[in-house]
Amino acid sequence: LKASFLVSERRMATIFGFTIAATARSTLSKKLQLLRLCSTNVSTLTTMNSYRDNEIGIIKFHTPGSKENIMDAKFMVEFYDCLNKFTQDDSVKGIVVMSGKSGSFIAGADTKIIANCHSVAEATALSLKCQAIMNRIHSNYKPVVAAINGTCLGGGLELALACDYRIAVNSKKTIFGLPEVRLGLLPGAGGTQRLPRLISIIDSMDLMLTGKTISASKAKSLGLVDMLVEPLGPGLHTDEDYMIKELERGAVQILRDLLTTELVVLRKLKFPHNLVHTLLDIELFRNLFFVYMRNKVEKLTHGHYPAPSHIVNVVRKGYKFGIGDGLKAEAKAFGLVATSPESKSLLHLFTLSTECKKNPFAPAKKEPKSLAVIGAGLMGCGIAQVSIYNGFVTYLKDVDKGALLQGERSIAKLEKDNMMANLFLSVDYEAIKNADLVIEAVYEDVQLKQKVLREIEECVRPDCVIASNTSAISISKVAEASKRPENIVGMHYFSPVDKMQLLEVITTPKTSREAAFAAVDVGLKQNKLVIVVKDGPGFYTTRVLAAMLSETIRLLQEGVNPKELNDLCTSFGFPVGFATLADEVGIDVALHIAKYLGEKLGQRLAGGDLIILQKMGENLAKDVLIIQSQRPNADDSDHDRQLRMVSRFVNEALLCLEEGVISSPRSGDIGAVFGLGFPPFLGGPFRFVDNYGAERLVTEMDRYRDSYGDAVEFQACQLLRDHAKDSKKKFYSI
Repeated sequence: LKASFLVSERRMATIFGFTIAATARSTLSKKLQLLRLCSTNVSTLTTMNSYRDNEIGIIKFHTPGSKENIMDAKFMVEFYDCLNKFTQDDSVKGIVVMSGKSGSFIAGADTKIIANCHSVAEATALSLKCQAIMNRIHSNYKPVVAAINGTCLGGGLELALACDYRIAVNSKKTIFGLPEVRLGLLPGAGGTQRLPRLISIIDSMDLMLTGKTISASKAKSLGLVDMLVEPLGPGLHTDEDYMIKELERGAVQILRDLLTTELVVLRKLKFPHNLVHTLLDIELFRNLFFVYMRNKVEKLTHGHYPAPSHIVNVVRKGYKFGIGDGLKAEAKAFGLVATSPESKSLLHLFTLSTECKKNPFAPAKKEPKSLAVIGAGLMGCGIAQVSIYNGFVTYLKDVDKGALLQGERSIAKLEKDNMMANLFLSVDYEAIKNADLVIEAVYEDVQLKQKVLREIEECVRPDCVIASNTSAISISKVAEASKRPENIVGMHYFSPVDKMQLLEVITTPKTSREAAFAAVDVGLKQNKLVIVVKDGPGFYTTRVLAAMLSETIRLLQEGVNPKELNDLCTSFGFPVGFATLADEVGIDVALHIAKYLGEKLGQRLAGGDLIILQKMGENLAKDVLIIQSQRPNADDSDHDRQLRMVSRFVNEALLCLEEGVISSPRSGDIGAVFGLGFPPFLGGPFRFVDNYGAERLVTEMDRYRDSYGDAVEFQACQLLRDHAKDSKKKFYSI
């Protein structure tokens, strides 16, 4: 084992620029850093399979024990070895790189390597070495073809960009993207320089600045992919094995055609992209274009996310001085953003979201296969849509046939015919009798929900799990109408259901583990990030949001107009402001929930007068919004107003952990960011406390409490005060 590690260490030294002598002289901490970087090499499992098809070398990657291929240190070492072997073999005329997994080409780089970069120099060096490997592909005198089947993201796309030709399977699984910006990063292996030289600058900036993914067909239309291969039906082997073999056969033939010049690659941008590309050679136009892009980025990010601005600057550098200087600028910028607080917080969220994709409950005897949704309103149709999209046979039931047909039309606009075949409409309960899980999505009224629950239980099997979709109403209260309360669970979806990633599963003291497993299982298969919380007023997400909204209403009463309030929220980092949120949720719904929670939580939700919401709903807000602040020595700075709102949000989140509503800071941060839009660059309320400082936050809250006359709503919870007393107490170790 030791010998195996030493061999791997020497190979790593060659590729990543370390020297054995330097390593021997380094401090213990540096040795540990190198060990972390190389630790994956200790395993004898291989990530690469290389072989030949006559004069064509084939490199096939297959990360063991993982659904997706990840570019970690072991991957890069073995890939570099295989590439060198074929490059130095004169009998090999061309190289194919592809995956042995059906659903993943390469899903991206191992974020742990990036997280372990503790200095700008380390992160910059990592980028330079990754660039060197991609340059080895790009400058290879032998043609290299990337045969892509499945996810091609981040470093995977950068590897494909370094190749001479790209073919891809035209399937739902095959997607392309550079999502680094969503982690506070930028493409660090040449992507910022090669992508704009392959496709239009507009499309390149769009992909890099948004981090969005595109389909194989879209990639082909942009010029990112040269050829599409249609997926094949079943043969003697499984569909996946058959497709991989056919893709390999096609890639080998393309290489042979390239070698014999039977295939000539012609890439031309279409109008108006070709005109823009030409104009970028003119310095005046180039300056105007990149100034426009930078201003647009600043307006959208409010300066909270440094990576997008760096992307604009790096691309500009490459256009002005050439790809060599562009790559140097890319590596330098990567070093800066990879070690920034924003990136650390976003990487933290990425790690937490990965953990949320696991079901915490033991598997039940039977996994849900068919679902029923009661209520064809906005939420019901949204739940039905994400269900059929992810393969569930789904029954949509409503007493109003017109609502059903309208719901079907709204779903049909977004889904293909073959997916719509999984949707069945009904005006009675008979159709849902065999459903494994029923989701009730009727209006937020406890008596109505109890009535519907009794009707559901009359027709479904005794083992059927029944979930109530509600944002605030106690699941225990709803379950009082049930004959089988152990089968009752809450499933709080967020609107719009097809866009919002979070699902809040609510359990009562009587909810069985089987029912909880079923609800989480369905959520995970709907591609949701699932947090499990205990029943209580507002559960977790609605409760913490209500605390903040109460303070926003008070700000309205103190003279802040709705537009200013929106600006305060968005400039802090929230995606929308209070006024916009109230409009999207619906004033009547917001008022209904606020009254309910006010009755249950009392003074904790004190602050603004709910009459404001009522008047806003009646369009009479002008009569009540301008009321001068009555608190003495008020600090009316934007920072003070923002912190008043955010401190109540954060304090309520910590109180939920203290009371056991949520089981961990992880659930609290995921719920706040992905359900409520808490600024991702802050990492969530619990990471915010770690970074901002508990003592500092308590001091500010005490000041607010005194300003309002011993206001209970600003009373810091005991958990927050405990952290304030001991600076070593943190919710996260890193």
